[in-house]
Amino acid sequence: MEGIVVAFSAGVSKWGVIVLAAVAVFAFAYRRNSESNLVRQVLWIFAASQLLALLLVLFAVIVKWLVIVGVIVAVVVGLAILLFDRR
Repeated sequence: MEGIVVAFSAGVSKWGVIVLAAVAVFAFAYRRNSESNLVRQVLWIFAASQLLALLLVLFAVIVKWLVIVGVIVAVVVGLAILLFDRR
């Protein structure tokens, strides 16, 4: 849910998700050998959910750029068709 909100909202920072994902992975890596099974499970869930949110944000950025490139290509092709049309 967090990744979708960040991907489509201009007010929420993508950098916040990146930093939170880094913190989550670091916390999991630091405490993965903890004696408490609860701590391991909670940190694993936290790290996995933040990495999924990061994946969604990166996917949104890539799709955004693909759409921009697609529009530019369509404009160039349309302009070429208009300029080279011989009647």
